[in-house]
Amino acid sequence: MENLTEFLRNLAAVLIVAFLMIFAASLIPVQKAQGSNTFLYALSADLSHIHSQYALLEEMESGKILASKNMQDAIYPASMTKMMTAIVVIESVENLYETLVISEDIYPYLYEQEASMAGYQPNDEVPILDLLYGVLLPSGAECSLTLANYVAGSEEAFAQLMNEKASELNMNHTHFVNSTGLHNDQQVTTLEDLSYLMRYALKNETFKEIITSSEYLSQATQSHPEGLLMKSTISYSLIEENGQVDFLGGKTGYTGEAGQCMASFAKVNGKEYLLITAQADGAAVSMPYHMMDARDIYEQIGIYKAYDENMRIHQKPASLLHKYNRDTIPLK
Repeated sequence: MENLTEFLRNLAAVLIVAFLMIFAASLIPVQKAQGSNTFLYALSADLSHIHSQYALLEEMESGKILASKNMQDAIYPASMTKMMTAIVVIESVENLYETLVISEDIYPYLYEQEASMAGYQPNDEVPILDLLYGVLLPSGAECSLTLANYVAGSEEAFAQLMNEKASELNMNHTHFVNSTGLHNDQQVTTLEDLSYLMRYALKNETFKEIITSSEYLSQATQSHPEGLLMKSTISYSLIEENGQVDFLGGKTGYTGEAGQCMASFAKVNGKEYLLITAQADGAAVSMPYHMMDARDIYEQIGIYKAYDENMRIHQKPASLLHKYNRDTIPLK
């Protein structure tokens, strides 16, 4: 009986050590506390079980990559494309309150492609600012095409402006052929390139104001005399389900070839993070696996722990992790 007890005790000890070693392998060292053998760690998001085949997590301010999964592989951007569409329009137009007429000529093609729409109808007169909300919130293809044709004369010419901006931002593995994100084998990018785009675009006040809105009521139009209420394709409540994450905004995308994808940013423990995921299984109307992945990953990065060299664990909130020593983190 004593031998069995000893065996079980030893087995438990081995299993605990093995668990701690595996868990510690997923931690990113932050610093070694001065005058101490205690290391401070930030928990790196575990991407092994997410639905998305591609993922990139960064600290917004520093650009430090906390976790990645195939971030330099070529992907189809789907409607994440519209982030580039919006920033090119914003930087090209002097008067965002100028009114444009939505041409009926664009609708047969968009209907044929089953493109997502904001809800405007042919011949609606819409301010450019409202069209930009239509691009980024409900992912309206009619808004994207109207703006592209206005800025450059054609979507092909506008795509050239998009590629020029991509080159300026060192998005060296990106190529655009349209403003909507509708599938084209030649329209490709990487998560790393999209992170350059998103960090740049968020410095623009107009872009940031739009993409951080969950809904927007447009000015009245012929088909919407009380205005068109446009809502983000992102369910903020799903990502913030447990109250640990202050979700700020983002842009989703979906095509059959691209899968579910999303570029977003959120604040956790007072610090902003950027997250881009792509190729999650699902459909345009199905479980939102890309949003479930975002909730999972953002929740993970809110956990900080300190480990000493003997693998003894001391858990502290991220806001308290500075220069701890043995006096401020008692060893137990």
